[in-house]
Amino acid sequence: MKTMTIEEYHAALKAQGTKDRADLVMICPMCGTPQTGNDLIRAGAGKTFDDVEKFLGFSCVGRFTRAGSPRKSPDGKPCNWTLGGLFHMHTLEVVTPDGEKHPRFEVATPEHAQAYLANAGIERPMKPQKDCRVWKKPTYLRTRFSIPIRTTKEIASLRTHAGPDRPN
Repeated sequence: MKTMTIEEYHAALKAQGTKDRADLVMICPMCGTPQTGNDLIRAGAGKTFDDVEKFLGFSCVGRFTRAGSPRKSPDGKPCNWTLGGLFHMHTLEVVTPDGEKHPRFEVATPEHAQAYLANAGIERPMKPQKDCRVWKKPTYLRTRFSIPIRTTKEIASLRTHAGPDRPN
């Protein structure tokens, strides 16, 4: 396990030489995918860097593009891994002045970061996660953020022809 102080962590990020914080490159420890804040924005994790900053270096971009679980060996394709889960498979911890340790993704080396950004990493298309299952009316639209709560009786009535919203 590699540990860094906050100052060392910030120095490693600044050493990448990016002009924008959204272009800082982190590497998922499970799949080996380099990713930036802009990748997370394109994946649908948020609209601005402030929205996705909490995910950068903590959740793989594949978590927002419906990627599968990590493979046995890193293959560079995104996965659905996050450091907030049950298993702690990270390789870097950032230590705060009070001694608390925070798991983080590896910071890309300056060479790796510049190569990733220059190699069309910024323009890589991502598909946002969408979960739209329409029941019978638009009010039953089911998305990742709003799931209608139904009783067992209501669910059973949706399976039959007659129901509370439909005539017999």
